Amino acid sequence: MIHVDEIKSFIGEDRTLFSKRNKKTHIPLEDEIEKVVNKRCRTYGTGSRIEYLIRYKNSSEDNDMWVPKHYLDEVPQLIKEFDDKLSSEGVRNEDNFKIHNKRLQTIA
Repeated sequence: MIHVDEIKSFIGEDRTLFSKRNKKTHIPLEDEIEKVVNKRCRTYGTGSRIEYLIRYKNSSEDNDMWVPKHYLDEVPQLIKEFDDKLSSEGVRNEDNFKIHNKRLQTIA
């Protein structure tokens, strides 16, 4: 049981309560990206989003990072080149996602 005196009143938008959660997301710039390596579709509950695996300049494939498509709005040419490369190889997006998932399973 809780006594009424122990109940605190509701505080609306108090940002100081979770100040340690204030993460800043780094959106990569065009001159930082070496190339786009892969593409996948992530599902979150009822929604989904497309993500691209990017490789930064002067880094190895161990440092590749999945980035949502909307983070790469500043580099549409890289995305277009990668999508054109996939379509010229005859790889549909669905096939590419299956290939990536299979690759992840073999690594694990």
